[in-house]
Amino acid sequence: MEKISANDVLVKELEAMGFEKKKAEEALIETGNESVSKAVSWIASRPIDSDNEFIDDGDVVYDEETTKTGYVYKAKHVAKGVNPFENFEKAFGNAERVEIRVPSKWKTVPTSPRTFARVLYSQEYLFFGFELEKDTLKRNANLKPTSTSDSRMPDWMPTLLQDDRCEVFLWVQTKEDKDKQIYYALEVTRSGLAIVSSTKFYRKFDFSVDIRPVFAKSGPFSSGKDSDTMVFGIALKDIVEDTKDLFDHGDVIIRMGLYRGTRIDEKDGEFSWASWVDPEDDKIDFHRPETFGYLKFE
Repeated sequence: MEKISANDVLVKELEAMGFEKKKAEEALIETGNESVSKAVSWIASRPIDSDNEFIDDGDVVYDEETTKTGYVYKAKHVAKGVNPFENFEKAFGNAERVEIRVPSKWKTVPTSPRTFARVLYSQEYLFFGFELEKDTLKRNANLKPTSTSDSRMPDWMPTLLQDDRCEVFLWVQTKEDKDKQIYYALEVTRSGLAIVSSTKFYRKFDFSVDIRPVFAKSGPFSSGKDSDTMVFGIALKDIVEDTKDLFDHGDVIIRMGLYRGTRIDEKDGEFSWASWVDPEDDKIDFHRPETFGYLKFE
């Protein structure tokens, strides 16, 4: 009987979505290389690894030199009386504007639609504003995965992994605990549904963390004449124990990644992966320090 091998193209896409290569290959073989959707659904039905609810791919400890020090975003304070959810240009117009693009050495990744990001802060929230090329952020969910209570992921997650997403990773450290290896990852769809995890390097995802992005009642997505926008926030109390350590004492360091995932083709088509920070290597993976910069406050 001829041995079945995993489709290399589909393996790479699953790796870019956050699955380890061995698991991606196994899932594709088990589902007959039919589609990424079927592979994700199969993975979702597997038992979770037992390591304090983290998916264990091995402990990796990174030092500060691993982060791209040339990328420093200086966030401005929200202007008095301005609601970031109501008027994008008024709220974010004076904020630094950075481009999110496919890293220079990710040669196999399709070109991403034009995307820019800006960041604001208040005493209680961080706000993220994404400017998107018109009509390019789509809802692509096309599967109804089956899952069980001991699943590797929540049963709704494989569906969201099919959708285009704007993503923010925040790696919070204190001067006394600079070796802390856990960061928060928020992957937000145009409908406002989000994949949120507290993640330990390397790729130990805890999806039970109780953090949710905030946005306008109508949702984070707005369609404009020339471009679209996504705006969402995160409460600082969800990621920092005492905001005085952040603003008054300067004892908290925040490293930040800004990303976009976009399905270029139709159902089960290839994703484009774009990042604010260019890691200057060919490893297609957001979940590592080389894709983090620094977030500072003006």
